[in-house]
Amino acid sequence: ACRDFLRLLDQTSKLVGLYKAHHPVPTSSLQEAHDAMGKIMLHPNSTRVSLALAEGHWVINSLVIDGPDAYVQLKSAFRSAQIQSLCFMPGIRLYELAALCELAALPPNKATGIDATEFFNQRGVRGILANQAHFTRAVKTQTPAPVLAPKHAAPSPIPDRRNEPRTAATTAHRLSGLPF
Repeated sequence: ACRDFLRLLDQTSKLVGLYKAHHPVPTSSLQEAHDAMGKIMLHPNSTRVSLALAEGHWVINSLVIDGPDAYVQLKSAFRSAQIQSLCFMPGIRLYELAALCELAALPPNKATGIDATEFFNQRGVRGILANQAHFTRAVKTQTPAPVLAPKHAAPSPIPDRRNEPRTAATTAHRLSGLPF
């Protein structure tokens, strides 16, 4: 059932890229994917279903499904939108899977940097939760690092004025008369 679900979801995503999600061609494939998800949910330990791409392998509820060459459309969507995992809640609706297929059908240049949670919220999706990796540039803080001096060092002739406001005039005045 897991392989069928992934295969059908990948296939439907490709069809949604060619047609609209509500066109009859992807709709029948979408219904089959929804039915496959229903079979997975029938498993006694499946209160919800998690789908992840871990080191190039598809994992559903801690079960490795297929190798790195499988389900290329979904893999592209996961990488472009920086999705770590998806969680499918019980009672997932057909339109929610359609929204996932729409996301997966986006070209990589349009999907890059997209917020999957916001994408799902705009379409009223409540049955799929996205876990995304967010990368930000590190920001340098202006808090100075503590200065460590040797235990028996002589005191510095330069006074500690790290918290004073810095202007060109005050800096020049402080440095005048100090040894180079």
